[in-house]
Amino acid sequence: MSTEQKNPFELPASGDLSASVYCGVTVDATGAAILPSAGGPIVGVLKNKALAAGDPCRISGPGDGKTKLKLGGTVTAGDYLKVGADGRFSTASGGDVAAGEAVAIATTGGSANDIATGVLLLGSGATLVTSGGVQSATLGTDVPSNAADVIYVSTTATVTGALGNGLRTGQQIAIVQAVAASTPVGTITGAFADQVGTAKTTLALGTAVGFIFRGIWTGTKWRQVDALGGTASGLS
Repeated sequence: MSTEQKNPFELPASGDLSASVYCGVTVDATGAAILPSAGGPIVGVLKNKALAAGDPCRISGPGDGKTKLKLGGTVTAGDYLKVGADGRFSTASGGDVAAGEAVAIATTGGSANDIATGVLLLGSGATLVTSGGVQSATLGTDVPSNAADVIYVSTTATVTGALGNGLRTGQQIAIVQAVAASTPVGTITGAFADQVGTAKTTLALGTAVGFIFRGIWTGTKWRQVDALGGTASGLS
C-alpha cells in the first residue's frame, strides 16, 4: 500500500549519490532517484547523502519554499536555472527558458560548486511566461528586446540590429518605427518567417513612421501574422 508523502519526501537511491547533495534529481523507470539529463526535468533537490542503491533519498520538491542548490557555474540572484547531467544548477538562457528547461529561480548568487538558495518551479521544466512591456530602441545602438510586447524603433540612416529568439511558443511581438530620419531603411535580423511560413532572416523597416511588423514565435521563427506596414518595408 502506498503512503502519501509531502515535502520533503523520500525515494530510494538508484546508486551512489553521495556526491550529489543539493543537486537536482529525477525518477527512473523503477521509481528510484537518479541524476537528470542535461536541461531535463527534475522532481526536486537531494538533501542527504545516499551511499548505495536502495538507500533513502530525502528530497525537497516544488512548493517546499526556498532550498539549497549546488551550482554548476556563475549565477546571479533572480536568474532562471536549469540542471546539468550532474544535477548542478546553472543559469538558463532565454532559449533554455523557451524550451522549458528552467526548473528554479535563484534567490542568491554564487560560483561553480557554491551552495546557493533558490525556489523550485515545476519539476517538468514547464515553459515560463517572461515577456511583456514596451521597449524604445535606437537601432544600431540598442539591442531589440525579445522580451518586449512592442518595440518602438528609432532609425537614423541605414543601421541594423538583431532580434533574439522568442522566450516561449505563442509569444507575440510588434515592431513600430517611431523615428525615421535621413530616409532610412534600417534592418532587423533574426529568425523570421512570412505569412505562409517561409523562413526569412531580415526585416527591412522601410522609410515611414508607424507600424511595421507583428509576429508570433512558433518555437523556431517569428512568423508574420498580418500585412507589413510602412513604405519600402519587407522580409527577405
